[in-house]
Amino acid sequence: MHTDRLTGLGFLVFSALLWFVIIPGQTEGPEEAFVPRLAVLVIAIPALIMLLRTPREKLPSTFDPATFLRVSMPAIALFLLYLISLACIGFFIPSFIFLVCALLLFGERRKKVFLFTPLVCLGGIYVIIVHFLQFTLPRGILF
Repeated sequence: MHTDRLTGLGFLVFSALLWFVIIPGQTEGPEEAFVPRLAVLVIAIPALIMLLRTPREKLPSTFDPATFLRVSMPAIALFLLYLISLACIGFFIPSFIFLVCALLLFGERRKKVFLFTPLVCLGGIYVIIVHFLQFTLPRGILF
């Protein structure tokens, strides 16, 4: 059996277990079970695609550890710096800087994207987290 199909089958079995056994045992009604079941669908649909997709010709491995480290180490350092600055400075300024640096790191060079992507992401996160879910965002010395 192809490894993608085996992985898809495993995630599909896991999704069925969550849907029929774990979620009904941990929630009190359909309203409480909505978000967990939505998350299960997010797992189950790609698993079903993996299971049903026809196997393709296996491509030769082109993994180069030096290239991997050259690309991943700056991303990890950027993420760690973001986490540290999040607690000190607050949410908005470190998040904006993180998104701009991540766009640069991953090769984006269009100026409109640099301005609008962080603003749209941060605005969307603010609306969803603060107004819809009614949680507070991390506060620091600036915000």
